[in-house]
Amino acid sequence: MKIIKISSKVEALKVATEEIPEGSSSICLTAGNFGTTLLDSWIDIDLDISSWEIFLTDERLTSSKEDQNGFVLAKKISKLIGFNSQNLNIFNQANTPYEMHSNITEKLNSNAISKFDLCFLSLGEDGHLAGHFSNSNILPDTRFCYTDEASKKPKKRISFNLDWLMLSTKVILVVLGKEKQEALMELMSDRAIHSNIWDSENLILITDIF
Repeated sequence: MKIIKISSKVEALKVATEEIPEGSSSICLTAGNFGTTLLDSWIDIDLDISSWEIFLTDERLTSSKEDQNGFVLAKKISKLIGFNSQNLNIFNQANTPYEMHSNITEKLNSNAISKFDLCFLSLGEDGHLAGHFSNSNILPDTRFCYTDEASKKPKKRISFNLDWLMLSTKVILVVLGKEKQEALMELMSDRAIHSNIWDSENLILITDIF
């Protein structure tokens, strides 16, 4: 694991972008404030994504498009150079967890993607990563997990299982702001749901907390 200390969100965005491995083809993006801001920064620098197969770490089951990670991020991703809608893979809005990830499963299997080249993550104040919460249940396809009692609304969330995301060649975890300090300390001290990732050799932590 590698820790990169930064002093501002602007610096975090720059460093995160510089850490993208050359030749990456499969990228998994987090949503939330950091994910949307990261995409804005890529739009500003005219980042070319023509060679990327893009996935999102998780999705919310909701009728409101403004609360859907796929809808929010797709609007920004579509502004990037080289965007191809066929290479953007988002979870379905469906009645069952299986139906929500069936299209993702098909793309992973058809493209023989056994792991991502790069995964971006941001730590939640309650310690969750991606959409993998303490009460998430691993699905029969163990690459995914699901909960209908997430800590914030919308309550129903599907996500890649964090253990599967951590197989990625490189994982960039961004933790910004004092409000996330307690969650980060718990992650580091083996008291959090995902503390098992802390010593992963492929993990890069970008933070302004230390």
